[in-house]
Amino acid sequence: MTLQSPLAPILGAGPRTLQVDGHAVALGECPLMDMLNLRGNPQDAAFTAAVASVLGLALPLQANTAAQSAGRTLLWLGPDEWMLQCEAGQAAGMEQALRAALSGQHVSVVEVGHGFTTLSVQGPGAGALLSRGCPLDFH
Repeated sequence: MTLQSPLAPILGAGPRTLQVDGHAVALGECPLMDMLNLRGNPQDAAFTAAVASVLGLALPLQANTAAQSAGRTLLWLGPDEWMLQCEAGQAAGMEQALRAALSGQHVSVVEVGHGFTTLSVQGPGAGALLSRGCPLDFH
């Protein structure tokens, strides 16, 4: 069975270029990435150390920040919640390693990648495009 993103018919041939307020935007997809949702107490040194040991990334603790290394991105979602994005086929092993390292702690580690995709939005009009459908201030 061949896996295919639902966006393959639209973006499978590569990024599409469009105009937003007269500025170019390249819209693409990073398809079929694995993703894990991770929840725990960032004030717990054992939690943060275990996550860093398994993932090779320090937990981002500031709102709207991320840590990135070796094909992995750890996104801050909330005060006690993160999303790990990694290459396809890696999530199951990382989930197992995180569960082992975090055993006995009050945490949650759940593979969620099959319900999400990652879009790449680049170019001078990227902020204008994103601001049309997002309550965040991009200025």
